[in-house]
Amino acid sequence: IRPGEGGVALRLGGHFFLVLAATTILLTAAESLFLVRYPAGYLPYAYLGSALVGTGAAWLYGRAMARAAPRALSTVTTVLLAGFLAVPALLIRFAPDVGPFVLLLLTQAYVTLCSIENVGLVQRALDSRSARRLFPAIGALGGIGATGGALFVGACANLLGPTGFLAAAAALLLLAVPAARYGSAS
Repeated sequence: IRPGEGGVALRLGGHFFLVLAATTILLTAAESLFLVRYPAGYLPYAYLGSALVGTGAAWLYGRAMARAAPRALSTVTTVLLAGFLAVPALLIRFAPDVGPFVLLLLTQAYVTLCSIENVGLVQRALDSRSARRLFPAIGALGGIGATGGALFVGACANLLGPTGFLAAAAALLLLAVPAARYGSAS
């Protein structure tokens, strides 16, 4: 890291930290809720469906990229992804027979969009040389976030339960919004 790059590396790495912590927490909650309700043999069908949903979501995101300003797209995407977690949480509460399936189905699309948005954020914030230099540090902070998310799940499983983790994942994503706004060009 060169002089003057530490701040941007820390903000982008902090964003990646929060996003990977949130997605780790979300994946754990989605899979555990699914396996409580359905036999493990249904997992391949849920993953196939989520691949289709993820492909559609990535296509829609690509169309939005062509029309929206990068900063607005980053902010709106992150806030919408955090808000998206309310839909499966309501389904789990009010339609417990389908809620866990819908959650797992949508989670992979959610993770795909978070990943696309994070890579796009780094590309918009850095030139190619800086990105090559800083991406290992940014990636390392993201990896620490994923590990932290897993440790959080282990430490808080009895306290929060799977549905409480949906709120925790949403909160982490909302904390990532300021870094997304900073890292995006207008």
